[in-house]
Amino acid sequence: MTQEPGNNSKGYLQPYADVEWDSTGSPHSPDYGDIYWNPAQGVEEKRHVFLAANKLHERWVDRATSFAILELGFGFGLNCLLSAQLWQEVQTKPQGILNFISIEKHPVDLPALKKLYSALQDDGLKALASRLIDNYPVATSGTHLIWLSENICLTLILGEDVVALGEVNQEVDAIYLDGFSPGKNEQMWNRQVLSSLSTLCHAETTLSTYSVSGALRRGLTEAGFSIAKQPGYGRKREMLTAQFQAQAPRPVRANNPQKPIVIVGSGIAGLACAKSLQKRGLKVLMLEQAEQPISGASAISQLAVYPHISVRPDPFSIFSLSAFQYSLRENHANICGYRKFASNDAEVERLQRINNYFPDHFINYEQLNDQAYLTFESAAWLNVEEAYRTTLQRIELRTNTEVTGIEQSKDGWRLFGPEGSQITEAANVILATGYASLERLKPLGLNTNRGQAISIRTDKMRHSSINSSGRTLFPENKNGTRIFSATNSRESISTLPDASDTQKLASELQNRLGSPFEIVDEQVGIRCTTRDRIPVVGGLPSWQALDQYCIENRHRKVVDAFTGYENGLYVCTGFGAHGATHAPASGEFIARLICEEPTPTSWRGLLDPARFKLRDRNKQV
Repeated sequence: MTQEPGNNSKGYLQPYADVEWDSTGSPHSPDYGDIYWNPAQGVEEKRHVFLAANKLHERWVDRATSFAILELGFGFGLNCLLSAQLWQEVQTKPQGILNFISIEKHPVDLPALKKLYSALQDDGLKALASRLIDNYPVATSGTHLIWLSENICLTLILGEDVVALGEVNQEVDAIYLDGFSPGKNEQMWNRQVLSSLSTLCHAETTLSTYSVSGALRRGLTEAGFSIAKQPGYGRKREMLTAQFQAQAPRPVRANNPQKPIVIVGSGIAGLACAKSLQKRGLKVLMLEQAEQPISGASAISQLAVYPHISVRPDPFSIFSLSAFQYSLRENHANICGYRKFASNDAEVERLQRINNYFPDHFINYEQLNDQAYLTFESAAWLNVEEAYRTTLQRIELRTNTEVTGIEQSKDGWRLFGPEGSQITEAANVILATGYASLERLKPLGLNTNRGQAISIRTDKMRHSSINSSGRTLFPENKNGTRIFSATNSRESISTLPDASDTQKLASELQNRLGSPFEIVDEQVGIRCTTRDRIPVVGGLPSWQALDQYCIENRHRKVVDAFTGYENGLYVCTGFGAHGATHAPASGEFIARLICEEPTPTSWRGLLDPARFKLRDRNKQV
């Protein structure tokens, strides 16, 4: 399928905007009958209406904490780039992150983005624009996390304004209203949207927009804003600024950079958390019970990076598509394509239905010699040690350190070893322990799936993609070997190679290749899985409080949200065979929780460690 701009494709994708260009190079929207911006004065106008009106320069000088901007109407992303440029010029504190959150119903496509930014004259903006272009996502619905620099992250939410606003669950410091004019795009400026904005504000939240319509002024006033007209830019006589009227002060979003955050486990989940925390200038102490880091399933030398996609769009698939694209952006994975072969007629139909949702450059259904397969064009393989080498160099790592107990203390959490001696104490602890379940994780009901792979060398193969047909054959790596994986066993957690598994893999590969090969190495990983095959990522609940909540709310259809999570204790595990795809975004999610930055609401519910008990609350005890 090829998705054309304006095609109202229902499913995983947001429809691209129709963009027309006039003789001056100005982009227009024929659907809304309005202009995106005027190249003759667009940059300076946006600086005036949004950056200057929100007094960003004054607010950012010597700021030592993160700052969050919420924008309605991403368009071509110029407001984001201008804000990022100013942040780079003004902000010097290593802990400060600029979180620019933008909502867009109809994203422009990549060719239009490239066309507009090709005319930029400002070298600083051109560099940021190049970064945006290189990381611009396929327009799958939901939240996309895009780092424009080490301390600037764009959170691009694609979807309807009201629904997308529900994805933001942390207070923001400034708001840009930059949609098409209210007379041509009433849905973005209605009372429901403005009321939703008020729930994301604190006493120092400011707002600005070019519109001074009466309906907008009344709506903002009703939503709790104090409004004021200001001089507009150029021929625009007036614009609007607003300050939210609230009693609560601005929340303090600061972690002590001198006190390390403790991560238990040095597989891809723990390393992903560490990398995101390091971006915020935070120290990390990583505890690993093995002799070397990156043991367990993460030690397999080639891991596949491709999304989980269901025939019908569901929350996990939407998360997986966003996480997949984030992993490609973050880890410098080896892009090679992934070919999923159909094993029967039902599988052929399933692959065809999935293919119909997406453009050919992203996913493509093909047939070769009566074999049907789906190609994920941008899928990749990842070597965890190579991808996280820099992260490992920047943390304090203690190997041969087994954590067997965790107790709450006045200042956070104490961690103990097998003999009962205290290992360390920290305000924030992340349990990224894989299948090595601690007592506090037992209520999660985590499962294991032992997988064995073989590393082979052969001169008879030339294909450069990952091929999956029951088992998965990887392309050649720089050492001239490739992985063939993997067996599955839920009965064993032995990390030693099994001769019968090796023989099984060798026999299957021989039948597939029909040519000789050399087995160079046997590799074993124990995957940690959950009962719904979705990772558990987030704050760990107080199990006692959760049990009580479930008893009190048994058989109730409408209940207040559960809030009894342990302060400073987090979990990041249960990735199964998709750790290379889902762990990087999950690590960023954990870092945002710790630093009290905006996180996607849908991810919280989907990955919530409390979800199993919450679902089971109506069952008989």
